[in-house]
Amino acid sequence: MSLTFDEARHFLSRTAFGGTPEEIRRVMQLDRAAAVAQALAIPTNKAQTTPPAWIHRLPPLPKVRKHWSEAQRKTFREGLKADGQELKAWWYRELLTSRCPLLERMTLWWHNHFTSSLHKVKWPPFLYQQNVLLRLYALGSFRTLLTAIARNPAMLLYLDTQSNRKEHPNENFARELFELFTLGEGHYTEQDIKEAARAFTGWHLDFHTGAFRVDLRHHDDGRKVVFGKSGPFEGDDILLLTLEQPQVAWYIVGKLWREFISDRPDSLEVDRLADSFRKKNYEIAGLLQDLLLSPQFWAPENRGVLIKSPVELIVGTARLFSLPIEDTVQQIGLARRLGQDLFDPPNVKGWPGGTRWITTSSLLDRTQMLHRAIRGHETGHSHGMADMGHVPGRLWLATEPEISQAASDLQGRIRQAPPLTSDFPANKIGKQLEVAAKLIAAQVPVAVIKVTQGSFDTHAGQSATHHRLLEELAQGLTTFRAAMEKLGAWKDVLVMTYSEFGRRVGENASHGTDHGTAAPHFFMGGRVKGGLYGVSPSLRDLQDGDLKHTLDYRAVYATVIEKWWGLPAVSFGTGRYPALDCLTE
Repeated sequence: MSLTFDEARHFLSRTAFGGTPEEIRRVMQLDRAAAVAQALAIPTNKAQTTPPAWIHRLPPLPKVRKHWSEAQRKTFREGLKADGQELKAWWYRELLTSRCPLLERMTLWWHNHFTSSLHKVKWPPFLYQQNVLLRLYALGSFRTLLTAIARNPAMLLYLDTQSNRKEHPNENFARELFELFTLGEGHYTEQDIKEAARAFTGWHLDFHTGAFRVDLRHHDDGRKVVFGKSGPFEGDDILLLTLEQPQVAWYIVGKLWREFISDRPDSLEVDRLADSFRKKNYEIAGLLQDLLLSPQFWAPENRGVLIKSPVELIVGTARLFSLPIEDTVQQIGLARRLGQDLFDPPNVKGWPGGTRWITTSSLLDRTQMLHRAIRGHETGHSHGMADMGHVPGRLWLATEPEISQAASDLQGRIRQAPPLTSDFPANKIGKQLEVAAKLIAAQVPVAVIKVTQGSFDTHAGQSATHHRLLEELAQGLTTFRAAMEKLGAWKDVLVMTYSEFGRRVGENASHGTDHGTAAPHFFMGGRVKGGLYGVSPSLRDLQDGDLKHTLDYRAVYATVIEKWWGLPAVSFGTGRYPALDCLTE
């Protein structure tokens, strides 16, 4: 049976970047199986746009750089920045013109799965090579892709494999291999990570050639125990042992489900798809075929429920209106303001996606760009991507038109509100807090405003980064408090922090303490009594290297629910938690 209009539009929204009316009409001539087969029939797995001229260039050796003058160093840094922009512009051109949109979508997806960043790697040619690798195997073998990415120069530098030596093993790559790339949290032990890190010692990028090699002088060839198996394992052995774990297929299927179907995977269907994925030897195209032909993919309740990323929105809008693409600089800046900067994810976990694309600032930024695109399309006066980008980054949320109307309403209320006289810091958290202050000044009736301070997931050399981030947070909150006091609203505001994870007590070999299980929370506001609530945990009595928490985080949430909002106590699934006596009436 041929696809209906709604089915064809849904299919192109998920497997491409949306569809023009003509593209939708063409897909409507197909049934589901034929549409999926056509999307997967990729004529080439190589980019079709001309790449930058410097893609094969090698970085200058440290022994050369150490003799540079400050002027030479400045010129070098400026060149790296320009090359990085050129790299991003090249990929945008490919996204906008590709005849294989599913291939580009999957390349983008793998870019967020096997993350690396220009900020850490520094050398744009290495990120270009990684992008080529991701595209090459985007619909191929996950087994082959995993093996190749572990040797990729950008990955070797990004997760510090380059500095992993038997004298001082670096756990970063081994940890993310298990936690983010293959298994997910809770399916390995800390000892598995330590032992696997030993197997990857000596894995090395030769800066003279740009090639991967194993430096046997720094490789630990001793016996290791990983996943209950023992042997003198090498790095490749760890990859094979990992792929033997059934959890790998389940983890990848679950992530792709959230990309193509909904943010709530069906566990029984995931089990079926994961079993098929393993039997097909981790062939990605086969998994996508099964996923796209599943009843859940086509179910009406799963249409229009996924929030598009900034890149998807920008590329989809440009392709829909056939906007000229001669100027991609505007696109890059627009996507960055909306929270997605290609080749520069916020941390090793990449962009969290989903509802996290919607923040106090981005909500207001997801309308006017589309309005300009529509007006330009209707009047014939569009200036292409440059026309879209001159707006402070506003975009339309195609799947949730209500948000567009809500954003317009909020803008009107903010314009009528008393102006703020406080000068907020010009950084990310400062800008978000300024938007929050404007919403409060406009008396917008919302119970919660969420702002985000990212990049704490450092893994290595965290001291300087955390000092900067905490200083930015302190400056932003200080200004926010001053703004609220001037409005006479400080007693009506409660600022609460929360975090995905805390810090471990001991540093790893790279001077990082990520992924701890306990952390402090902070309250600020005119009704906060102040003081320390709970007992400081022992730095000696640890659980697998982690602090033992002394106060359950759900007690903090109970405090907000009962003491701030004045609502009845609720159960959090495992019982009720007593609210803290930290707020005045």
